[in-house]
Amino acid sequence: MPQTTYQPNSSEAFYAQLEPIVSLEGLTDSSHYRPAPDDWFIFITDVRGSTAAVAAGRYKEVNTLGAASILCAQNACPRVDFPFVFGGDGATLIVPPSCFEAITASLTALARKSLLEFGLELRVGCVPVADIVERGIPVMVARRQLSKGNHIALFAGGGLNAATAMVKSLDGRYLISAAANASASMEGLECRWCAVPARRDGILSLIVHADGDHLPLYRELLSSIQEIAPESMPITPDNLPDRWPPEFLMHESRMKKQGKLAQWLHYLGVASLTGLLTVIVKRTRHDPDSAAGRYIVSLCKNNDYLKLDDCLRMVIDVSHAQRESIAQLLDEARRRHGVRWGWHFARSALFTCVVRSPEIHLHFVDGDEGGYTAAARNMEARSLLQEEHV
Repeated sequence: MPQTTYQPNSSEAFYAQLEPIVSLEGLTDSSHYRPAPDDWFIFITDVRGSTAAVAAGRYKEVNTLGAASILCAQNACPRVDFPFVFGGDGATLIVPPSCFEAITASLTALARKSLLEFGLELRVGCVPVADIVERGIPVMVARRQLSKGNHIALFAGGGLNAATAMVKSLDGRYLISAAANASASMEGLECRWCAVPARRDGILSLIVHADGDHLPLYRELLSSIQEIAPESMPITPDNLPDRWPPEFLMHESRMKKQGKLAQWLHYLGVASLTGLLTVIVKRTRHDPDSAAGRYIVSLCKNNDYLKLDDCLRMVIDVSHAQRESIAQLLDEARRRHGVRWGWHFARSALFTCVVRSPEIHLHFVDGDEGGYTAAARNMEARSLLQEEHV
């Protein structure tokens, strides 16, 4: 029989058919955003006790679980393109009904693996988009192109924040229990780069939250931050480390393999391969015509250091003076517009990779030593302090 090409239905094709944003200015342009279909579902994962894990120096493990949430969902439903966002200690995905069962099984399997392998509890929740819309809160989605074939999603309207609060509510009605017999594919997950040292004084993980029609305000703030720190990419060809062995490789092995023997065999095999590749990278990384040079350039493009998920999130390389100027900007925005914000400053950045091919690969970026998780705690502390002074 002749092979037929899979054709998604109209609902499944919603995200794939969005016109991609190709400029930074377009991130805050409301004309690029479309409402998520009412029959889709919002999946949310996050590591319970992530603050304690950070304090124990386990933030890369937390980070890896956030990236793995996206990867295993994609592997569970590979023919459908759906929006997602990496949040540091978890992830958010909006998926069509045709993917609901497969992604539920995959994420709950990941939750079980997280507990057994890392001793970390990965909370999995699911909220129908319709439940958010019924509350009068929009779930708006846009699609940003990082390079050809590589995209990340952007979200506005407040729907993701509402869904997160519903998943974390005390009644637990939106939580999903881990299934005993489900499985999750980790194919494509890679942890083969060491922490990326800052080029200036440090890596700033920043979260800014504004209520209401927040895109115009985010546009203003983003423009001002870019003026303060115009060359703030956290990962560049100049500071991408080529140290060996990869300091987080065992995290990949533990996610992909079951049992100590299989994990060590995977580790030794990949360590040998990366040892050879490190020699090649060191020799050719600055040659734009070499395979290593081309891959490094695309790696630095294909990361999510700047995104919108109802909040403005950034991981940027800044000096102490630039950091203080950003703080002054955001304090003024708090006074004028009620903006909430928090940050975390570290010596380096981390990133976890999803690699499909030399051309198709995404890299989820966060600050070291807590990153977005610490920034969220800082935002909560600032908000409490401000309330005490009201």
